[in-house]
Amino acid sequence: MTNEQVPQSLRKFLTADERVEKTFELKSHQVYATDRRILVQKGRKVRDFAYAQISSVEYSSKRYWWLIVLGIIICAVGVFGFAFASSEHRALAPYCLVLVPIGVVLIVLGAIIKSEWVEAVVIGIRDPIRFKGVSQELNSLLQTIRQKESTGVTATATENGQTVIADTIRILAELRDDRVITQEEFERKKTRLLKYSKQNSF
Repeated sequence: MTNEQVPQSLRKFLTADERVEKTFELKSHQVYATDRRILVQKGRKVRDFAYAQISSVEYSSKRYWWLIVLGIIICAVGVFGFAFASSEHRALAPYCLVLVPIGVVLIVLGAIIKSEWVEAVVIGIRDPIRFKGVSQELNSLLQTIRQKESTGVTATATENGQTVIADTIRILAELRDDRVITQEEFERKKTRLLKYSKQNSF
């Protein structure tokens, strides 16, 4: 993907040498992965997170178990209601049978439908950022972020080009103390930041 394919409304947020590598169509917003950060666009609002700011990222999903439970209950009521109505109140028997297919539909829906998301813990933001969408897009986004982490894309710079390694480590320590990230995640991120600082020192 080239920067020319990026909407004009987003292109103005890119730096001169920044390159958009991938785009993801998610629920209610669009995500762009550049060579150094993630940009999230929702309408006219754009948020960005440098890969160095993402301390952890994971995929999660949740099934609608309440639909399955409700379906089982409705099926049970229909079956037992039919058995009782057949002997005591035959006029009610057909109505009881109607409950069975309704219950089956709810069970099937509960087994098929699930909510999926990728959740990222971002340094400096208290609540995790949640990206919702279809499996294919979410898995691609997850792999992109993890790949950038593994290749050492960890630069966080101010406007004058100086890295803010110390501030980033301090924020990481606060997140660790608040149990937002683990000690292992803190040490891993700290080591990576210090390595970057050493490689780019003058």
